[in-house]
Amino acid sequence: MKANVKFEFNNVGQGLFYTGEIDDFNFVYDCGSWNEVFLKSAIRAYKKRELQGKPLDLLIISHLDSDHVNGLNDLLHDAKANTVILPYFNPLERLILALQRIDLDEWYYDFLADPISFLIEREVKRIIVIGGAEEGVGTFSDETPPPATMPPPPSEKSDRTDRGEKMDIRLPHDQNLLEFLKKNEPRIEKFTRGNIVQTRNHYGFIKVLGAWVFRFFNYKVSETKLSNFKDCLTKKNIDFSSLDSIIRIIKDACSRRKMKDCYRLLNKNLNDTSLVVYHGPVSRYKGVFRIHSDFLGKSVFYKYLNVMCLSPVPSYQLISTFSHLGQLLTGDISLNYKRKFGEFVKHYSTYFDTVLIFQLPHHGAKRSWNTNILNEVKNCHLWISSSGFSNRYGHPHISVVSDILNIGQCFACNNEFNKVAICGKIEW
Repeated sequence: MKANVKFEFNNVGQGLFYTGEIDDFNFVYDCGSWNEVFLKSAIRAYKKRELQGKPLDLLIISHLDSDHVNGLNDLLHDAKANTVILPYFNPLERLILALQRIDLDEWYYDFLADPISFLIEREVKRIIVIGGAEEGVGTFSDETPPPATMPPPPSEKSDRTDRGEKMDIRLPHDQNLLEFLKKNEPRIEKFTRGNIVQTRNHYGFIKVLGAWVFRFFNYKVSETKLSNFKDCLTKKNIDFSSLDSIIRIIKDACSRRKMKDCYRLLNKNLNDTSLVVYHGPVSRYKGVFRIHSDFLGKSVFYKYLNVMCLSPVPSYQLISTFSHLGQLLTGDISLNYKRKFGEFVKHYSTYFDTVLIFQLPHHGAKRSWNTNILNEVKNCHLWISSSGFSNRYGHPHISVVSDILNIGQCFACNNEFNKVAICGKIEW
């Protein structure tokens, strides 16, 4: 079997819009940015160049922060999505996200109020909600072998005639999340009866075209993070006891302004619940592919350079026969929690040797970084920060970049002016 592949970190600035093609299967991981001009341009180009009127096979949403989802309305306008995978945020967590930025487009608050209905109204055929795991809880299925030990994909002929759906979903059902939805979010629960909405957990994997594996990871928000926030709401005599009351607050601009100071009391880091995805070819394969960085501006300072290895270079192009092509996309997850980092390493331990590309968590933020990951992902060739050209957060942090360069690996800054693409051919 042969497949053409192309993966792009599109130049949208502070946020992420990652697109992928595996033969005739196309997918997107996150679609957002603070720079909406660049984001809208990238979305238009993607739909015109790659989708060409075809449905999007898979859309993966890492989390619901606006800089990762504020392009969804444009992406799903005049374009259908067959399957959407996203982590579950309960209504109170979605209210917190609504208070993070209180003056965005109203459709974003409609999305936060009821993400499932928002997606179904845009004719998404199937929605898979991933329930986060508690620390130290869960079993690792025998159906999660590393890519190199998976059975080889079927031949070209049998793959095209027998596979039916492009995706073979082997993620266990999450009965606990389903019961929670039945009790607390009946608007979602009614769609589970028709299998339009499925509740799954992150153990297991999805196999695409019989040849490519997707493996997910995420966590629940700790209840302790919500206590100060709840206390503030109570003092303001705000009713958050029912789903309908929370939805009304999310959608009402005056209510959001009234409650903004409650957000300031919150331990705000909900990013460690980001849905991480590994994807890469299964079984043993060979391929020739190119990693290419298109830099549209002038190199001025370290974080604005397109690619750095041992020294800054004006352009970057690599043609190689690497034995691995796995990629880890991390959204805004934090690796800087000892217990959770251990779970993350355990979850992907058999996959790390196949990782060639690693998206730095939270745009290269220092507080989300853990240098121990460099000891785990030893074969990684390129670490990528999806950060804005002149973002006010100082992303990526110079210490994170230095850690990568000091062990002889390469770093790329994916911003408004730099697009990183990986393309080539794979053969089994």
